[in-house]
Amino acid sequence: LGVRPPQYKPDAADYAAYEAARDNFLQQGHARAALLKGGIVWRLAVEYLGPNAVYTGPSERALTCGNVLCIDGKRHCDDSLTSDEVDFICGVYQVYTGHGFQVAHKSWWPKQATWEKSTYNVGYWTRFAEEWFQARLTLIRNNTATLKTASEWYETFGKKGKTLKLARINEKSARRFLDGHDF
Repeated sequence: LGVRPPQYKPDAADYAAYEAARDNFLQQGHARAALLKGGIVWRLAVEYLGPNAVYTGPSERALTCGNVLCIDGKRHCDDSLTSDEVDFICGVYQVYTGHGFQVAHKSWWPKQATWEKSTYNVGYWTRFAEEWFQARLTLIRNNTATLKTASEWYETFGKKGKTLKLARINEKSARRFLDGHDF
């Protein structure tokens, strides 16, 4: 979303401009990739598209800059996003810190990597995640929300150690199970 001066304080009009830019970006063949990403990126895409857009299948863009998976000698392509595109969807600005050319990444929503380490990331979108999302959206629309850095988002989400440990154990157990079965 560009570079902003030190002490940049966006308002609801800035958020509306971000939403319009994000929605336009999603219309340009990025929607399905955003839905496939999961987490906060999925939720932000659903805000505009609805969840059924994922059923449309890979876009033509997937052939040139998507994920490629080879199975039995056959190439399978699917939509994907670059890290800059993911940051754009999350509403990330580069804000000068006031120390020379140093910038901080501040965002309306947590970056995907931050979300993935949060206590809300349990592998699917929960009622608690939705309540948090709606509360944050209300703050934004009421001009009381501030942009946050990754460390400020971590503070917002609280302790994450036990949640991450449980997620890793679940992932490892599921992988062992799937590896031991032919489908």
